[in-house]
Amino acid sequence: GMYFTPPPVVERVLDMLQDAGANWKADAVLDPAAGTGAFLCGVAARKAAAFREEGCPPGDALRSIGARLHGVELDVF
Repeated sequence: GMYFTPPPVVERVLDMLQDAGANWKADAVLDPAAGTGAFLCGVAARKAAAFREEGCPPGDALRSIGARLHGVELDVF
């Protein structure tokens, strides 16, 4: 069956990663069971915020996020 990760769980896991020293601008992320992309969306939002805080041009931030964010899903729903 399928299990959709609730947004509060996604936020808690991402908070734990941040507490462990995640570098949202530089770290690459692979979600091997991406499903609907809840974790990928959360990571993308945090990466975007990190680039925005630094004053990075949006196009550069988007390219960087796209190069470091990956997901795989085998279930076709």
